[in-house]
Amino acid sequence: MQKYVFIYEREENEDGSAKCRMHSENDGFNQLELLGILEWKRDDVLRQLNGEIKPENVTRHIVKSEQDGGAEWARRNGAEWRSTERKKERE
Repeated sequence: MQKYVFIYEREENEDGSAKCRMHSENDGFNQLELLGILEWKRDDVLRQLNGEIKPENVTRHIVKSEQDGGAEWARRNGAEWRSTERKKERE
């Protein structure tokens, strides 16, 4: 199975500034395939913004600890929240 993973992280500071990080991992796609996938996704997002289509399945996972206010943030934003404490207990 071929897999391409793209991770975009945004960390907001107390002063309102933000730090962004991007990471990608390619396991099997060539450059032209990647450009095609990204162009297809770009078109999909533009069509959603224009109201032409609605996403079929949107799942948002929040990775914050209880101390960081993760559960409260998820409730306010309608997202699923998974405690990082439970993950640490299993490891």
